[in-house]
Amino acid sequence: MRHLNFHMIGDAAFGYDDEADWRLQGIAQQIGLKDVRLNTLDLQVAGDMAYEVGEADLTIATGKAALNFVVVWKKTDGQWRLHRDIWNTKAA
Repeated sequence: MRHLNFHMIGDAAFGYDDEADWRLQGIAQQIGLKDVRLNTLDLQVAGDMAYEVGEADLTIATGKAALNFVVVWKKTDGQWRLHRDIWNTKAA
């Protein structure tokens, strides 16, 4: 699932580190992930930290899933990297 390594917001590219990428690949295989559509609802940057609030629409082996997410990004060595994230399914 290499296409999930970078997430673009305007002129900024946010990259998942190798460990996050490995976790995403494992989850993707378990649920039969076929497609992901991310929609950023809010992005706030303060110095070397940022938070992103958004929605994700997934196409998986059993159909569709809709998620909410919050990601905290940290700028390290000039690159934005995933620092913390949390997500939950949207209520039906």
